[in-house]
Amino acid sequence: MISNNDENNKDINNNNENKDQVKSEEKENNQRTETQSSRVISKEELNTLPSYEYIRLTVQKEIQQGLLYISKNNPKNPIKWLGEFLIEKSKSYNI
Repeated sequence: MISNNDENNKDINNNNENKDQVKSEEKENNQRTETQSSRVISKEELNTLPSYEYIRLTVQKEIQQGLLYISKNNPKNPIKWLGEFLIEKSKSYNI
């Protein structure tokens, strides 16, 4: 008969293994995304991409950065802040 402690320990071990696997998969996905997004893409090629890929390659990173800031800092006018943040980021956008 398995005791409750043994079952709890198995659950904890399984949970830790799952967390490690998720972290490993996230790291691989981030490396893959960084490699793909560092490639120079022409305007013509951008225009042929599916919408989700176009967004991922052009604005996703900046929008995520802005939303992360908003979630942590709660600016008085978050929409205005995000708009100004994106305008500032657009000044260094080269395509």
